[in-house]
Amino acid sequence: MTETAKLTPTFRKTHSPVPWPQIITMRHVLVHDYLGIDLAEVWAVVVRDLPTLKKQIQQMLKPRIKRSPKS
Repeated sequence: MTETAKLTPTFRKTHSPVPWPQIITMRHVLVHDYLGIDLAEVWAVVVRDLPTLKKQIQQMLKPRIKRSPKS
């Protein structure tokens, strides 16, 4: 999550279904406003949004996995 802000605009646009701005905002809150974190909201994001994000990331990685050499 910490590297999300470093992704190029082209990459983010190519993978536009991923909620990049919300991910960047969440990271910012967790890193810089840790005393004001609403743990119930963090847990809600984990339960509600992480499964979908995981699937989206797996889809992004599929082409790389197919190209990687066998060990």
